Formats: sequence, C-alpha cells, structure tokens
Amino acid sequence: MPEIHRLSITYKNQYRFIGVYIQEAHASDEWPIQEAPQSFRQHQSTQERLEACRIFVRDYAPFLRDVEFFVDKIDNEFESAYASWPFRFWVLNSTQILFKAMPKQAAYDLRELEQFLKEPSGIVGV
Repeated sequence: MPEIHRLSITYKNQYRFIGVYIQEAHASDEWPIQEAPQSFRQHQSTQERLEACRIFVRDYAPFLRDVEFFVDKIDNEFESAYASWPFRFWVLNSTQILFKAMPKQAAYDLRELEQFLKEPSGIVGV
C-alpha cells in the first residue's frame, strides 16, 4: 500500500486514482488464508460488499487519501469485464485500455506502472 500511496501522490495531477472493490479473493467460506488481516465471507449482497469496502478504506486510510473507491455490483460486472480478480492495475481513458499490469509469480512490479505513468506511450500490455 505505501507504493500505491506514493504513486497516487506523485501523479494525482495527471491521473485520477480509483479503486474498485470486487469479490473477496480469500473469502472465509471459499478460499481462506491464515494471513488475511480481515476475514470476510463471500459477499451475498451489495450491502455486505459496501461494508467490506468501508472497512478496507478505514484500515488503509493513510495510504488511500488520493484514491476514490467504488464497489462492484454483486453480479461482479466490473470483475467480469476487466478480469481484475484477485486484483489488477489498469490505466484507462474514456475509450480504451492504455495499460494493464500483468502479475508475475503472483505479484506486481509497480515500476512498470510507474514507467507508463511517467511516459504514456499508447496501448501497453494488452
């Protein structure tokens, strides 16, 4: 989270940083992990997903001051359209995907995202 915070501060005048809270990657009733800082069952309603998002934003508030949050519909419309599970980084404009971070060994090298933010050169990584 500190790296996302640094990027959002550095590039907030050029980009709008948005988080979309999607279905739980490690829901306690589906695929639990011991290391999870919070334990949520898979959301059964939009209200449950909203509450989980509120808790996430509260817990990580120091790192999210410059990030707006939205919640995916309970039918997972955003996740289905953008294949964001369990998480993903995108740069979009109103008509196209400009950058899509691809995980390597279940992690992201945010230097690739920062390189794009510094010098957007068209459609990358799709």
